[in-house]
Amino acid sequence: MPRRLLLGFAGVVLLALPTTCKVYPDSLLDPLPGSTSTIEPATGIGFWSGQGDGSCFSARQPTDDFRPPPSDAPDLDPIFLGVDQLWLGGQRIDGTVDKNAWQDFGFDLDNTCTASPTCEEHTATSCKRTQAGLVPDGNHCRDNNFGKLQNIVSGSADIGGRYGLNDGSFNCGLCYGKYNLLIRISGYNGTPNDDKVRVDLYRSPGLEIDLPLKNCDGDPATRLCWWISNTPWTIDRKSTTNSQANSLSEAQIADASAFVRDGYLIARFPKKALIWFPGTYLNTTTFPLLLTHGLVSARLARASDGTFRLSDGVIGGRVTNDDVLQSFRWVGLCEGDPLFPIAKSSVQANLDIATEPDSPPDAPCDALSLGIVFSARQAIPGKLVDGPDLVECPPPVGSGGSAGVAGQGG
Repeated sequence: MPRRLLLGFAGVVLLALPTTCKVYPDSLLDPLPGSTSTIEPATGIGFWSGQGDGSCFSARQPTDDFRPPPSDAPDLDPIFLGVDQLWLGGQRIDGTVDKNAWQDFGFDLDNTCTASPTCEEHTATSCKRTQAGLVPDGNHCRDNNFGKLQNIVSGSADIGGRYGLNDGSFNCGLCYGKYNLLIRISGYNGTPNDDKVRVDLYRSPGLEIDLPLKNCDGDPATRLCWWISNTPWTIDRKSTTNSQANSLSEAQIADASAFVRDGYLIARFPKKALIWFPGTYLNTTTFPLLLTHGLVSARLARASDGTFRLSDGVIGGRVTNDDVLQSFRWVGLCEGDPLFPIAKSSVQANLDIATEPDSPPDAPCDALSLGIVFSARQAIPGKLVDGPDLVECPPPVGSGGSAGVAGQGG
């Protein structure tokens, strides 16, 4: 039975910054109000976090207000990194399967704390629900109902069996180099603070060489991927701004005004961007996501071998009701299938945020909030190739049809 993985766009091992750089304010390490537990600065909580609604401590989201002052330090050559692990909400960073793992991933996207487990007394909402009942935020007011929905759908005997939502299967494909999303950072001065860098995202259908298949079993928190930093990745021409060029041009999905603050890279996507890993691994198919108002934070630092890595990475944003349903069609779950109404009703029951951040409180909740954790390490871009195209209702993986789908951002 085919396994399909729901994903969008990964930290784990935190890499030390220079000892003179203070990454977190003392308030982040203080006990929570009315509690003896401390606030762990990770997976969406960082220097940008602080007081939210009422007495609630909020994960908030990094904004341009945190941009550091200009620097005259010289720029490094462009840095390329490849994603090597994602956490979608069904597993904790240590690999433990937990249906509530999603509560610790992401940002407070709507600046409103709604019945968060860490601040249950505050029940304000940022949009008007079309169905009865509150949709609680995650811990520290995080908005990540996409992660919650993943657990709901994967627990379904029908949809979960036919479209298995499995972090491990997808990450195994990443380790074998079957697909990726390469990140290029340019204009970076190599210090913990840089007021302006550029970030480009390129889809990769896989490594230029095939790696021998191994076993993905083991501790996902310590398992290392088998691709190494000097093995080139192919680049899908359609993810660039000039698909006819023979050399790599700028990406369609890019932020020319990203910045680095206290060692954290902060970038924002175009208003709508397709985040997708184009390729297949055995019976696993990746799930493309049209992300609206997406943003990324990730800790950028050098490893002991001199290469750069991203850890404690978080990608946040909103996925509209219509765009989630379109993603289902792209992986083959379409109208006419008896499972489609189930998927549709599950999405609609969990809509928790308005598509536009500046919507009034009486605007309808018409999107799912999203928070995905990732890590990445230095990589090398290889030859330009014609990647697969997005098609609706493709045949199942293994049926002889094409399982590949690709697309444009913007």
